[in-house]
Amino acid sequence: MNSYCTRKTIAMGLLDVALLIANIEKVKQTTKSVINTAKRQQFYYFILTLLVLIVLVQISLAFLLLFVGKMDISNRLRHRRLDVWNNVAITLIVLTVVMQIFATSFAGSTNA
Repeated sequence: MNSYCTRKTIAMGLLDVALLIANIEKVKQTTKSVINTAKRQQFYYFILTLLVLIVLVQISLAFLLLFVGKMDISNRLRHRRLDVWNNVAITLIVLTVVMQIFATSFAGSTNA
């Protein structure tokens, strides 16, 4: 087993966990600022929906990557299936990045 690839995979997983925690914290801040100020931001529901979708996509992506990681790549019959699942994972990652950009750009300052 390639130790470099193993370390890289572990580091990427830790970065994904950090991003997930940051998104959950952003949802908490967004809802808390509305409760404290009694004034909704212009794009409140849009931001909240995006953040919840991002968290759901990240969780489903984690399960998908666990599923793909457990599959045996040495089996030539599974190469096509792994390629399809890998493309799905990449698509979900790009979707997450795009939604994160929108959520960050529309969020502005949500501090109370």
